[in-house]
Amino acid sequence: MTDAHGSTSQVSKARFSLAAVTQILPAARRSPLKVGLPLALGLVAFIVATYYATSLYFLAEPEKVTVADVLAPLDEGLLQEARQQAAELRSQPDLDEELQSACLFVLGSVLAEEAEKTGQPTQRRLLNLIAARYLDQSRQIGLPKDREAQGVLTLARAFYRANRYVPAATMLAEALAKNPDSAIELEHALTDCYLKMQPPQPKVALTHIERLLRLPGISPRQRDEAHLLAANVHFTANNTAACEASLAQVLDTSSVFPQAQALAARVQLQRLPPPKPGQSLGTAEQQPLQTLIAELQPLAERKGLEQGVAAQLSLLLAQCHERLGKQKEAAHFYGRIRKLHHGSPEAVASTFLEADWLAGAGQVEESLTLYRRGLQEAEPSEDYDNHWLPRQEIERRLEAAIRRYQELKSFAEAAELAEAAASLVALPQTLLWRAEIERAWAADLLDQQKGRSREEKDLLQAQARTHLREAAARDRELAAARVATRNFPDDLLRSATTYLQGYGYQQAEQGFRQFLQQQTREGQPEALIGLGQALLAQGRTSEALATLDQVQQMFDKHPANYQARLLAAAALQEQGDLSAARELLNANLFGSALTPQSTEWRDSLFALGHIQFRQGMTHEARSRNVPPQETEDKRLAESLRELEIAAGFFEEAIKTLTEATQRFPAASQSIAATYEVAEAYRHAAKWPRQRLQVVTIDSTRQTLNRQLTSDLNSAVAEYTRLIERLSDDQESSRATVDLKVLRNCYFNRADALFDLGRYEEAIQAYSAATNRYQHEPESLEAYVQIATCYRRLQRYAEARGTLEQARVVLERIRKDADFAKTTRFDRQQWIQLLEWFSTL
Repeated sequence: MTDAHGSTSQVSKARFSLAAVTQILPAARRSPLKVGLPLALGLVAFIVATYYATSLYFLAEPEKVTVADVLAPLDEGLLQEARQQAAELRSQPDLDEELQSACLFVLGSVLAEEAEKTGQPTQRRLLNLIAARYLDQSRQIGLPKDREAQGVLTLARAFYRANRYVPAATMLAEALAKNPDSAIELEHALTDCYLKMQPPQPKVALTHIERLLRLPGISPRQRDEAHLLAANVHFTANNTAACEASLAQVLDTSSVFPQAQALAARVQLQRLPPPKPGQSLGTAEQQPLQTLIAELQPLAERKGLEQGVAAQLSLLLAQCHERLGKQKEAAHFYGRIRKLHHGSPEAVASTFLEADWLAGAGQVEESLTLYRRGLQEAEPSEDYDNHWLPRQEIERRLEAAIRRYQELKSFAEAAELAEAAASLVALPQTLLWRAEIERAWAADLLDQQKGRSREEKDLLQAQARTHLREAAARDRELAAARVATRNFPDDLLRSATTYLQGYGYQQAEQGFRQFLQQQTREGQPEALIGLGQALLAQGRTSEALATLDQVQQMFDKHPANYQARLLAAAALQEQGDLSAARELLNANLFGSALTPQSTEWRDSLFALGHIQFRQGMTHEARSRNVPPQETEDKRLAESLRELEIAAGFFEEAIKTLTEATQRFPAASQSIAATYEVAEAYRHAAKWPRQRLQVVTIDSTRQTLNRQLTSDLNSAVAEYTRLIERLSDDQESSRATVDLKVLRNCYFNRADALFDLGRYEEAIQAYSAATNRYQHEPESLEAYVQIATCYRRLQRYAEARGTLEQARVVLERIRKDADFAKTTRFDRQQWIQLLEWFSTL
């Protein structure tokens, strides 16, 4: 078969024939008979020749491309042609691995060459990074034959120049073994890699710098550069003596001598202790700084100074002035560096250093602006390279600034800075900061409640819960970011717990369930308890009980079991199983190692008293709803029996809750507990009163009367004590439940006095209630009771006057008032009732 070059020849002949025919056509027009026949034969021959040539062209096998063909343009310096050819070949689907490797080698080598020609640092790093990826792929397949040493060397340089120091160190070491002629360059690069790694490895770096200095053929300039690099390694390791010793080896005629002078000045500055926050340096402490400024000033003003050295000297001068407390001069130098050396490591460092200084001075907005600018100007995390402020140091300074903002209660600014820091600081760390900020913000809002009105307290609590949910969301993101680490379960548990605190019950449930799916026993009891709380809050009582029962079954010796019983008791109360709830609380109080000093013991005591009170109320309600019996006497006897049982429970509740309030007077449950004690006394009096209706024995009646009077007097005393406690300067800031307790105390105290037959005192007590709540529906109950007291005292005119007053009050009560919520009747029924009373 004809080769590709032969096919090209045939096509050329066909083109020549076509041109000849074109020239003949004019002659044919002039002499059709003489020229026509030959022309026709010629056309036939042309068509046949064209078909034959075209067939040969398309049927011929293309010339096979070799690795040498791929590499040839690169070797000849034809970079664009080399890249284009390699890119086209790579697009072929069936390209063998040998050619693939050659194409990748060419693409990586071309990009590495182009990277060195660009003057833009960011673009140079990006091109080197892409070049490194191509070359690394070629290496993994197998570098072209006789190009292994060159390929590894180019790959090592690309990684190093792309600031990828960890892979660069590995490839530089391999390149060193394959390219001994480049040992000086490679040892220098290896030293720099280990110096700039995060965290730096100065010991390894020093090993390479020592090998570099021992290499034969090292020039005086290279030796000075090596000594300067060694000094930087020692400086990073905080070995100032060794640093100065290395700097002393740099000749004063060397081109790197100005850099050595700048580093020597850094050493001097580092030796001087910085002033403590909020304090100024004394005269003796200022002297070394002033001397250093005097030495640096002429160096910084020297003409022809390299830009990098000039920036370093200016930054040192700024730091000296800052330590001296010369804010104006320091700000001048910081601003000058940012203007003249924009994008340099010194410009970035000056931005952060000035921001630190402003933050320390409490200038939050100004410092935040600079921090944001510094983060924008600094390279992304993987490209960041600044020997003035290594990434770990930047992280430490940002953390200090965030902490300072929180001390100044500037939580929004702290959160903004933490979010902006994600460009330079690892995402998990910024999420951790943001979660902690939101939690601290919530705690601060809750601390602001003291002395605030009830409405303000409600608003602060709602805001705090919002920030807690934000903290939980950041923790959840943190868990996702650290899913492959040992921190993952802890992050999940912390997120779910914080959601629970912020009333995000569904998210809390999801988080606790996800945590419980992890194969870890640590934290499981706490997670089960949290899940139980979340389910209880959502009204899913049966599920909550099943969850809490797991704690009691699986972790019966764990301290979390006490809280599980407490929560399970609350769930059982919701279901109405008060006896089972009591058993759990009794187990906490009397069947465990809990002491009265523990929170669970205290809460169990209050909860037990509340359950005893509820049991009393349950039996009292049954006494009013005894089903029909064979006789009325039997029904009354059953009613009395239920009242007697109720009185027994009330007596238990009084004893338990009195102990609780005496032991823990400052507990949040103490107000409600004191109110239930008062209520228990008042309701307990119903049993002796009911028995008096059926008992005829005088001694028994006297005993019942004494008990009745004692219970009601005790109730009055407890109500009065609560009224005095709640009616103080803090009333406007009290919780809604406390205000409801206060209202009930006013009315129930009057009822107890009425039941005692102390009508004058009852009138006064009811009047106090009506004066306080005259615009509320419940005041109508008090007016009716006042009228009843007057009738009992046979003061009928005053009774009628009171009822008229009640009718006036009824007219003034707002139209949308909910009468059924706090009284026995709706508005229309009250109108009818008061009209009927006025006829009596």
